[in-house]
Amino acid sequence: MGIILTSLLASKGGTVNIVCHDAEEAARLERDRQVTVLNQKVALPDNVKIHASIPEMEEDSILTVAVSSRELEDTVDRMVHAFSGHRGVIVLFTKGLPSHSARRKFGVYTFCDYM
Repeated sequence: MGIILTSLLASKGGTVNIVCHDAEEAARLERDRQVTVLNQKVALPDNVKIHASIPEMEEDSILTVAVSSRELEDTVDRMVHAFSGHRGVIVLFTKGLPSHSARRKFGVYTFCDYM
């Protein structure tokens, strides 16, 4: 899901940053500049920058995050710590629903659209 969102955002212009789980994955993505999603090769445009850790966020940025619902709480914890003191918007996309405790802890508003 993250690669598809990255590609869609990158097609609109501007720089899009993608953060990988680890340095090895980031190096592979940087080298290959493509990913296989549902047996389809998806090329990463040149304006996609690949990182092994969360980059600095500029003021008034929009951060779009796509993770599984199992990874949501840990991911939000890391982002809140990394971006404390910054002003901006964080938009989360998740496959599945976050737990009730995660929704309460982070004040998450949920919207579900079934395709």
